[in-house]
Parts: sequence; structure tokens; C-alpha cells
Amino acid sequence: MANEKKSFMLYYDYREQLALLTDEERGRLLMAILDYGENGTEPELEGATRMAFSFIRAQMDRDAEKWEQTRQARARAGQQGGLRSGQARKAAASSSKQGEANEASASSASEEEADGSERSVTGTVTVTGTVTGEEGAPLPPEGESSSPVPFEKIMQLYNTTCKRLPKIKVIDGQRRKAVAARWRTYHSLETFAELFEKAEASDFMRGVNDTGWAADFDWIMRPTNMAKVLEGKYDNDRMKGGASRETDRRDNGQQAAGRHELKGFARADQ
Repeated sequence: MANEKKSFMLYYDYREQLALLTDEERGRLLMAILDYGENGTEPELEGATRMAFSFIRAQMDRDAEKWEQTRQARARAGQQGGLRSGQARKAAASSSKQGEANEASASSASEEEADGSERSVTGTVTVTGTVTGEEGAPLPPEGESSSPVPFEKIMQLYNTTCKRLPKIKVIDGQRRKAVAARWRTYHSLETFAELFEKAEASDFMRGVNDTGWAADFDWIMRPTNMAKVLEGKYDNDRMKGGASRETDRRDNGQQAAGRHELKGFARADQ
């Protein structure tokens, strides 16, 4: 990790892995994260602690790469800005003798406009920010599909397909934002149908596991969980191995994580 970087992001998603560790294991994991973030030291961890660190390390590496790309882009922009500024000052000095003539020409042009002539303005206008739709949901960038999110169809598809999972009656609030985000990623009712079919067919997700935990709609709509379900991580043939059962306890989501309080960490307000 770069020495110039003085911080790293700590995500709420880490709670899934941390909730399954003991307080002592969490302490070792925290020091391992700090050592890796500060100087890139690979820790010597075992078992569940090592597995949790591997997930967190992968995200730290991605964040560090983005940070380095941003830093280099800003450095190049600063160099180009300084070069342009120097060129502008040089050009201004060389054209100082024409200043009065330019002012006279500008004055004449203004008088012509006052007489009713139309003036054509050309150039490039750059608009930055987020454009939102009627309900405040961000609209996709230019060139991408702008069709509305079929919330009702997705809800009906889930309720009719996942007959052995908890039903939902409404998609609003944070749930609505999550569904909209997943739609922007996959943009296909066929993908959602495949997702719900896999969830219904998975014994593990329906509660046939050591803890009795079962998935629900909100858990499935989380970005990492939806990807794992679609990739077949919870298919019955993948869950038969004992090693995969032990590993996949970390994916029990909000319900399992809510029963464990992470000690030694200060939780930021959401």
C-alpha cells in the first residue's frame, strides 16, 4: 500500500464476517488490517480470521488502486494547468500592443448587437452532478437505458417463485433503493427470475442449515449476495461439502449479524 495514503475505508458489509469471530479474533484482525493498510504487511492468521481478512484485503486493494489512479489524474491535471497558465501569460505579454485595437473591435461588436443583430455562441458546456427522476432515483448516464424500474413485477416474481421464503408486501424506502440499484446493474427480468429460482431451490437459503437461518428478499437484494446467488454459490451441489458449509456461514447477512455486537469498534451513524 502506498505510504502517502493515510486512511482506508471500513465498510458495514464487513460486519457479516466480523460477527462470526470472537473478541480476541476481532482484535487480531483489526491489527492485521492496520498493518496491511499502512505498510502492506501480510499477517499470519488462521481459520475464520484469515478468511475474514482475505475478503477485507481484496476491497482494500481495490480502494487503494482507485485512490492511486485519482491521485495521478489530479497530478497530471495540475501540471497541464500550470503549463497552460504559463502559455497564457506569455501570449498576453506578446499581444499587449494590440490591446487598444481589440477593445475598439469589441466596442464595435457590442454596438452592432444593440442594433438588433443576433449573436451565435459556440462552445462546450459541461454539466456535473446527478440527474434524478420523478421519485429522486438517479437516472442512468447518457447512452444507457432509462426505462423505469419494474418494482411491482419484481415483487410479484419474488412472491410467486420463492414460495418458501418470507413474502413481501411493498417495495419502498431503502428496499426500493436497493432494487433500483440492482436493476441498473442487471436490467433484466429474466435475471431476477433466475435469481429467485435459485433462491427457492437452495436448501441452505431456505433454512436447511446448522443454524436454521433463512434468506429473505432484502438479503437477496444486497449487491454481493445477489451476485453470489446468481453464480451458484448456494446451489445444493455446491453446499454439500463440509468446507463450503463452514465458509458460507459468513454470508448469513443482516439477520445473523444483528445478533452480534462488534466490540472495540465505533459505529458511524448511517
